[in-house]
Amino acid sequence: MTETADLTSKNTLDHPSENGGDRPGFTSMIPGLDLPHPKPGRLAEIVAASVEARRESGIISDLDSGLVSLVVADAMKLDASIGRSKPSGRAKLVQAMSDALESLPAPEAAGSSLLQAYLSALLGDGTTDDEDDDRRPLPDLPELDESAGVTETGIHRTLVARREAGLSTLEFAAHEELALTTARDLDRSLHIGAESGYALLASVMQTLLERLPRPEATVTDQERVDQLLASVVDDTPSPWKYLPEAAHHPERDPSYLTEVDEICAVARAMGRHLMPWQYKALEVATEYRLDSFGLRRYHYGTVLITVPRQSGKTDLTVPLQVHRALTRTDPAAVWYTAQTGQDARKRMMEFLERVEESLLQLLLSSSRSNGAEGVKVRGKPGAHVTRFSPTFSALHGEHPHLVTMDEVWHFTKELGDALIGAIEPSQITLGSRAQMWMVSTMGTVASEWMNDYVDHGRAGDNPDLCYIEYSIPEGADPFDPKSWWLFHPALGNTIAEEDLAKRARSAQESAARRATWLRAYCNTLVASDGTLVDLAVWDDLAIDVEPPENTSEITLGIEVAPRNAAAAVSAAWTDARTGRPCVRIVHQAPGTSWLVPYVDDLAGQWGSPLAADSAGPSSRFVKALEDLGHDIRTLSMAEYGQATEALLDYAGADEVLIHDGSDELRAQMAGAEVRRSNGVRRFSRDGAVPTPALIGGAVALYAHEHPEVPTQTLLI
Repeated sequence: MTETADLTSKNTLDHPSENGGDRPGFTSMIPGLDLPHPKPGRLAEIVAASVEARRESGIISDLDSGLVSLVVADAMKLDASIGRSKPSGRAKLVQAMSDALESLPAPEAAGSSLLQAYLSALLGDGTTDDEDDDRRPLPDLPELDESAGVTETGIHRTLVARREAGLSTLEFAAHEELALTTARDLDRSLHIGAESGYALLASVMQTLLERLPRPEATVTDQERVDQLLASVVDDTPSPWKYLPEAAHHPERDPSYLTEVDEICAVARAMGRHLMPWQYKALEVATEYRLDSFGLRRYHYGTVLITVPRQSGKTDLTVPLQVHRALTRTDPAAVWYTAQTGQDARKRMMEFLERVEESLLQLLLSSSRSNGAEGVKVRGKPGAHVTRFSPTFSALHGEHPHLVTMDEVWHFTKELGDALIGAIEPSQITLGSRAQMWMVSTMGTVASEWMNDYVDHGRAGDNPDLCYIEYSIPEGADPFDPKSWWLFHPALGNTIAEEDLAKRARSAQESAARRATWLRAYCNTLVASDGTLVDLAVWDDLAIDVEPPENTSEITLGIEVAPRNAAAAVSAAWTDARTGRPCVRIVHQAPGTSWLVPYVDDLAGQWGSPLAADSAGPSSRFVKALEDLGHDIRTLSMAEYGQATEALLDYAGADEVLIHDGSDELRAQMAGAEVRRSNGVRRFSRDGAVPTPALIGGAVALYAHEHPEVPTQTLLI
C-alpha cells in the first residue's frame, strides 16, 4: 500500500533516528540538521526527507553518511545563496549537489522489472523481482505564481506530468526541487544578462532532467515487451552464410565459456543478425571462466580486430557494448572512442539511432549532451555506454569494464601510449573482468602504435592479446574479384561483388587511389596516407546528383592559385532530395586571363551568387568583377577558417559531402594542407599541391550555407 508523502511533517525532516533510526547499523543519517545554526531552508529539508525515505527502504546506511552530509551541506549552501549569488556560482553549486545526489544509492528506477525479466531470459539465471512497490508518491505541486518565468513554467509542467504518471516519489523529491530551483535561476539569468551563468545553468538543468527516472514500458508497449523477450530465444537462422579464412584468428578454447550467444540475442533485439566472421570473432574474444564469486574472468584482456572497410565493425561492437552494460552484476561503465572526438560523437549518434529504433529502447535511455553522448540502462544506476574523446587526459578517474576504440590506425604512438596509460590503471581494480577492444582497418607505416599490436598479434607472443585479421593473401591480385572472396568477410553477406568492383575500377586510375584501395579494402599496410580526410571515405562520397534546375540556387566560388598558376570556379548547393551539401568543379584551367570573362558570362547566364576569400590571391579579380557590376560575397579570415572546417567535417567525420568524383578534386584533397590558428584550420596556399578548386568549393559552400543578410537603411 502506498501513502502520499507529507513534506511538511516534522518527523520527516528533523530527527531521523525517531523514525526508524533503531535499524541495525544506523545512526542519525543527517548530521548537523539537529543543530540550531545554520537553520535548514526548504531545499535542505526536502533533501532530509528524501534521504530518510531511502533510509527507511534500507537503501542507504551509515556507510553513506559522508555523502549524505555533503548533499545536505550543498542544499544548505544553495538555500543561503538564493537571490544573492551570481548565476554561474549557483550553477556550480547545483552541479555539485546533483553529482552528490547521483552518488547516493537510489531505489530501483522504473524499468527494473523489465530489465530483470530480460536478463533472466538472456542469462538463464531465473532472476525475478517480485517485491511490492512501497515508495511514497509526492503531493500535488502548488499552482504556479503568475510571475513565474518561462523555464520555471516548463519544469513545473514536467513535474506535474511526472506526478500524474506516478513517477514522483519521496526518494527523488530532492532531484525535483533542485530542478525547480535551477529553473528559477535560469529565468533570473535571462533578465540580468548573465550569458556564461545561463549557459552553465542550462547544461546543469539538462543533466538534472536526464537523471530523473523514466517510466517503465506502459500497457500500450506490451507488444514490444513481448517481442523483446521473444528475441532472446528466437531461433531464426542468420541469413548470412559466407566465411572466408582469416589471416590470423585464435582457436576456440572449449575449456572456457563464451558470451557469443548472449550478444547475438542483443543483436536480434536490434533487428540484426551477426555475420559468420562476427560470430566467430565474438565466440573467441569473449571467452571467460567464472571465479569463486560467480564473476566472469576473461581469457583475453585486449582484443584487436582488423578487417577491410565495409566489413561490419559497427554491427560487431554495438551489441557487444550494450551486452556488457546490461549484464554485469555491478554497474558497468562502457566507454567508446574513435580517431577523433568528432568521429566518436558521430558514431555514438548512429549508435543512439540504432537503439532508439529498436526494442532495446525499452531498456536503455539516450543522452545527447555534448561530450557525454551515450545510453544508460534503465533501472541500473551507473550502467552506461558513453563516448569519450581520444585525448592525453581521457578516462582518468574512471573504472571501465569495457573500452572500445575504433579506427586506431589514426592514433600516433604518443597518443596511443597515453590512452593505454589511462585505460590500464583505470581497469586494475577489475582485473580480468575488464577488456579493451580495438577495431580498425590497417593503417600506414606511420601507424606505429597499431602496427606494434599487429606485429605481436601475428607473432602470437602475447597470451593476453586476441588478434583477428582478415586481409588479402600474399601474392593475390588485388583487382581480381576471385581474390576478394578469399578474405573480405562481408562479401556474399551484406555486400555484393559489384560493390567492390566499382571501387576497384576507380582505384586503378592513379597511384594514390591504388594505395587507398589496398589499405582500406584489401586491409594491407601502405607507405603513406597522410591526408586531411580518409580517402576511402572521400571516394565513397562521389555520387552523381543533378544540380538544381534553378541555377540561382547554386553558389559559385572563385579561387586563384599562387603566382597565378591556375584558377578555378567551383559550385556548391544543397541536394534537394537528401539535404546534403554538394560541391563540384565547374571549370579549372592554367593561368588567370580567362577567369574574369568566364565568370562574367557564367554569372550572367545562371544568376548565381558569387563568393571568394577576401585575403587570397583572387582579390584583384574580385575587384575586376565588381567593376563589371557583380556583387561578390568576400569571406573574412574567420569565415575562411569556418569554411575550411566545414568542408573537412562534411568530408571526414560527418561523411555527408557529395562531390563530383573527379580526379582533380581528389588529388587536391589528397595534397591539401592546413594552417592552424587558435585551434581553427585554414586551407594553406603554400603547400606542394595547388588547391584552387578545393578552396573555391569550400568558399562557395560556406557562402551558400551562410548567405549575407541584406542591410536595411532606416528612413527617418
